[in-house]
Amino acid sequence: MLSRRDFLKLFGLGALGTFALGSYAFAIEPLFRLRKKRYQFTPPGWTADLSLKVCVLADFHFCKPWMTVGRLRSIIDQAHALEPDIILLLGDFAAGMRT
Repeated sequence: MLSRRDFLKLFGLGALGTFALGSYAFAIEPLFRLRKKRYQFTPPGWTADLSLKVCVLADFHFCKPWMTVGRLRSIIDQAHALEPDIILLLGDFAAGMRT
């Protein structure tokens, strides 16, 4: 049998975990977790003198307060600093159905 004290402990831990996960999802990741990954490969049939630098941007979920115009500008500036030959925009630009 679960005592009242044990129930309150479990409920408190669950609430704390939910708050921590929500804080990460809505504050930390959108504001501080811009991921940059570099991949290098040679497609079949390409010679060593051919090169193509591609920058892929996705999942902006552009809405206030998490993705402001200033944050979007910072991401774009960082993409331009990589000096890609082409920039691909993959989608998920708006956070909701109404834009």
